[in-house]
Amino acid sequence: MSANLDFAKAFDNKVPHKRLIRKMQACGIQGSVLQWIIKWLKNRKQRVRIRGKDSNWINVTSGVPQGSVLGPHGTTMLFNMDKCAVMHVGRRNCRFECEMDNRRIRQTEEEKDLGVIIHDSAIPSRQCTEAAAKANKVLGMIRRMVVSRDKNIILNLYKTLVRPHPEYYVQVWSPYMQKDKDVLEKEQRRATRMIRGYITLTYEERLERCGLTTLD
Repeated sequence: MSANLDFAKAFDNKVPHKRLIRKMQACGIQGSVLQWIIKWLKNRKQRVRIRGKDSNWINVTSGVPQGSVLGPHGTTMLFNMDKCAVMHVGRRNCRFECEMDNRRIRQTEEEKDLGVIIHDSAIPSRQCTEAAAKANKVLGMIRRMVVSRDKNIILNLYKTLVRPHPEYYVQVWSPYMQKDKDVLEKEQRRATRMIRGYITLTYEERLERCGLTTLD
């Protein structure tokens, strides 16, 4: 069984600045580093804009930007039950129902976490299909909007905008079925055929001239 847990408003107002500073001091953070962090947190203000009208500015005394290394790791935060889920993995799984705070946690067969689709079968086919679709969309945009078929231009665009999609967190969802590998490889085949003078070459020849490896 796997549990996908989500904290409610983890970065909004659960980290009071004064408490955060005391915590850092207790961890041994002192001197210029501590002062730099304090200045980074001080004098922050926020307001709300609705239909072109703004509220008054108010001081921000808690919370840190999402994704910051100062993000909370404590156990006092609440879980967002609507986003929590339980996934049962394995054919012999008893599929017990789980509860938290007297509420039943929903069961799911598929969940996306940080852009990676996890299925209870552990087969990454959906992830491969979605990654290939994104790569194909970007490749189509390049074909329509970029007139040049110069090797360096196409390669730079491919490496920058297209290839990151099939490579994103591939260490986690690493495809092992040939049909899934073929779905991803197809986009690289298309990209290398776009280069001027390469359309008659074999895929292996195109890869060699481009200095690329197969996605496999």
